[in-house]
Amino acid sequence: MCNTFLSPNNPKRVEWAFSQVRIPLIWPEAPMPNRGVTGDIRPTDPACVVVPEADGGRLCWMAWGFPRDRGGPLINFRSEGRRFSRVGRCLVMVNGFYETTDPVQPGQKRKDWWLFQAPEVEIFALAGHVRDDRFTLLTCEPGPDVAPIHDRQPVALMPDQWRDWLAGAPESGLIAPSPAGTFSVAKRET
Repeated sequence: MCNTFLSPNNPKRVEWAFSQVRIPLIWPEAPMPNRGVTGDIRPTDPACVVVPEADGGRLCWMAWGFPRDRGGPLINFRSEGRRFSRVGRCLVMVNGFYETTDPVQPGQKRKDWWLFQAPEVEIFALAGHVRDDRFTLLTCEPGPDVAPIHDRQPVALMPDQWRDWLAGAPESGLIAPSPAGTFSVAKRET
């Protein structure tokens, strides 16, 4: 399951992406955190997210994962059969996400990492759920681009879907496997 994603290296690019789909974006009053907001984001790192605000969104930084009594944080949440209120939704802004597989080469101990990016857009979003200034990623059945690598995928939302997600539109049609050709996939060299 997705346990690392690639965050945009410049929040101004996120602002630009929102301007392209004419969604007002409010910047946070607090300064940007010093770590974990760009590059590879792992569980418990802060990440760039957008939460609903009036007729647009508010840019903020939240830690990835809901705390649990046992084990690590809850970083992925199955979306099937669930409803998500407008105030509990967020867009997790990404340039890509990683999935892992057992190593292809015999004797190799480390897993192979696969980076999924959307060649049609620089920045896309993963649907998230917010609780107490933390977020988790929503997951669904995999689309044809992800299925050969993993049996689940994060819910990916392209720019033309952001307004509906932030406005609280019904989940059907938004929470769905990504169509074929949405992602390019490349093995990350270690």
